[in-house]
Amino acid sequence: MGSYFFILDIPIADGVVSNYSVLETAHFYQNPKISLSDIALKVFYVVPTNQKNSVVKDWRAMLKPVLDDAVRFHRVQFRGRSRLTYTVYPEVVYLNEDTNFYDGLSTNRGNPEGLKKIFEEIEHRVFKNNGDLFRAGFSEVSPGAFRALAFVYEGVGASGTDGALIVSRAFLSRAEYALIRSSLFYHEFGHVLGFPDRYDLDTNQPFSEDIMGSGRRQSIEITYIDRDLLKGVGVIR
Repeated sequence: MGSYFFILDIPIADGVVSNYSVLETAHFYQNPKISLSDIALKVFYVVPTNQKNSVVKDWRAMLKPVLDDAVRFHRVQFRGRSRLTYTVYPEVVYLNEDTNFYDGLSTNRGNPEGLKKIFEEIEHRVFKNNGDLFRAGFSEVSPGAFRALAFVYEGVGASGTDGALIVSRAFLSRAEYALIRSSLFYHEFGHVLGFPDRYDLDTNQPFSEDIMGSGRRQSIEITYIDRDLLKGVGVIR
């Protein structure tokens, strides 16, 4: 049986069904000036200095199904109006500091401080011509594409912001997350596109059943992006 995905509570496979008027291109949430017609996701497996012994041997195989699910889910939910592609940095990125530096005093709410620090380090080491990890072929992005960064972190984290996300490697590899790991990843990717959380950060009470609310804890094959969010990115009227 093939994979099924939901659009506005309508199950579909290999197609799009909608009663809503579909627009030509998608844009950043509530910001039509930033096009999302082409999204280039750069993915890194990042490891603090004190976690080298925890590196997953077959980490590329761990990432691939989650990233492929994200591409399929995005294509269906965005009605083909936004193209998501990904490129994985070919080596494990050993960060400059240990977990105490990236995690700080608290990792509450998904370790956003760690995301900020890792983003700044990767920006300098990978995307600057003089960076020690710079690779021209990897660092380049097609003109007009929206660049996004995803850090699979050997530590604590599940957070996203405009243009970047962090997710703990544990969410992608541990058995207890097997059914929802792709949804957890795309939930954080939704923040990269500007989507807000749709649950209370203090009580965990959801405001919606879609992937930005309670749907982040369902299989990606049955969750969806709510119509209000799709209107906010210009996919439907």
